[in-house]
Amino acid sequence: MANTDVSMTIGSNHAKIEKFALGATQKIATSGETTAYAVESLVRIVCDADSHIVVEASPTPAITDVFMPKDHVEYFRIPIGMKIGVAGGNMYATTLE
Repeated sequence: MANTDVSMTIGSNHAKIEKFALGATQKIATSGETTAYAVESLVRIVCDADSHIVVEASPTPAITDVFMPKDHVEYFRIPIGMKIGVAGGNMYATTLE
């Protein structure tokens, strides 16, 4: 796969933040979890159905955790040793490098 740069803007003034290369993508089935992140990572997450996610060492997502609407992309900083758990649909977690 080609090394594609990704840039993002934040805030109402559309301030740019640094560019990232797309890393590996983990596809996590309903009620699953990613592998633990060995380094602090910025991760792009999208789910194919309304879902709930949680970031913990041993994640058990519940309806009280972060809501991820279907096909909505969010970016999260994941600390060392943590995993992302999902309940709902399939989750695609792409590490940005």
